[in-house]
Amino acid sequence: RCAWDVLTIGTFDGIHIGHRRILEQCLNVGKTLVVTFDKLPRRVMGEDVKMLTTWEEKIKLLNGLGVHGVLRLEFNEQLRNMEPTEFINRYITPIAPKRIVIGENHRFGKNRKGDASLLKAMGWRVEVVPLVRADSNVVSSTYIRRLLMECEIAEANRLLGYPYIISGKKIKGAGIGRMLGYPTINLDISEDKLLPGDGVYGVRVNHSHPALLHIGESPTLGLPFRVELHLLVFDDKKDVTHWEVEILTYLRPNYTFKNVDALIKCIKEDKERFLKMEALWKNVRPAWR
Repeated sequence: RCAWDVLTIGTFDGIHIGHRRILEQCLNVGKTLVVTFDKLPRRVMGEDVKMLTTWEEKIKLLNGLGVHGVLRLEFNEQLRNMEPTEFINRYITPIAPKRIVIGENHRFGKNRKGDASLLKAMGWRVEVVPLVRADSNVVSSTYIRRLLMECEIAEANRLLGYPYIISGKKIKGAGIGRMLGYPTINLDISEDKLLPGDGVYGVRVNHSHPALLHIGESPTLGLPFRVELHLLVFDDKKDVTHWEVEILTYLRPNYTFKNVDALIKCIKEDKERFLKMEALWKNVRPAWR
């Protein structure tokens, strides 16, 4: 059995700066195990909430921070209705960490009755990490989701500690962008993944290439909702099957133009404007490599 110096428990959706404070405290202690869930508990409870990070993204972020191990639990109705003491006895006791570190607002078990006090009462050495605040707001996955949906990219990225990422495979589009002189790559994004609000964004693709990202309908062209990229400095690589898109800045909402020429003119202006932000797409540290 592996000896763990410290264990932490949580959903860790987004691995934002509040989560990072918890993880940094763990890593300062020693060998760290993260106990987390395969899906958002709120989704299992029937809420229509999208995730900030897919499982694969979460693992990349945790690895990048230096976490030594991850225990993935399936969050289902059985786990949701498990008494806190049973949760501890089933999942924590066999691991036998030397200490447990959790966030100030972390709760677990049926009706969220489990907390630091219960852990201490059961004999565990527990450290509680205070909440991180941004102005008057507690930094949380819920708050960051709201910022992204309101197109407040700069603030969302600041609280995440890295550029928000969406990723997906290329799918066939209508080919209209190429006809207009601005070929696009249409992306298939997981339905469970949170997309920022509709609009046009300046992004970086696969950690190095500047691009424009369009999310939403194209009323001028009569096209339905889609997520599409226009690469600014290199051609569509036929051998690239998976695209990671770091969202760096919000450029504008989706306008209805009086004609296609006005649309083309605006796209050209978007491109020129974002290319001038060279420091942004060249120097911003990626979430992972």
